[in-house]
Amino acid sequence: MKKLFWGFFFVFFNFHLSINQYTLQLLPDFVGYLLLFQGAKELETENRYFKNIQPFTVGMAVYTAILWAGELLGLGGSGMSHQTLMGILALISTAVALYISWVVVQGVLEMESRRAADLNGGTLYQWWKGLAVLRIAGWLLGRMASLTNAAAVAVLATALAVASIVLNMLYLIAWWRAAKAWEALPPLGISEEGIE
Repeated sequence: MKKLFWGFFFVFFNFHLSINQYTLQLLPDFVGYLLLFQGAKELETENRYFKNIQPFTVGMAVYTAILWAGELLGLGGSGMSHQTLMGILALISTAVALYISWVVVQGVLEMESRRAADLNGGTLYQWWKGLAVLRIAGWLLGRMASLTNAAAVAVLATALAVASIVLNMLYLIAWWRAAKAWEALPPLGISEEGIE
């Protein structure tokens, strides 16, 4: 479960170092998706959700690694067709990232039911819903930027960025608590009194 926490940490938090036209993402998304893959692999015997999500994490790892390398090397395009393509890819990427996080939360909820234990799944699901709303709003705001008043968009973008940081932190705290609760569980077939 801790690999899931660290995976989401890399995916949800971005720190960049820019020098001239080169940008280096210090917490690359592809590392996060590889950690999510490893975490799902470790938990695949718990339920089908963790096995089903693995191809999506690999796909996102490859996609975000290509983007990371492009940013690092200063490769990119310009023009309306490039912006349109990047907007469509951003929408698909956002949808897949939300799907991955939703499936993983569903896996935790099923583990809670199977183990009759509290793994903080309800809290994870509530924060996930908030993040989904913010991600969709962020994508819409990005598309509206060219159509509306720049000052209004800047204010909304700032408010959205602050709300995203807060929700990302709350979501990660919920994941940390879920990981700690998971570590405290006895293995299947063993109760606190001994073998069942």
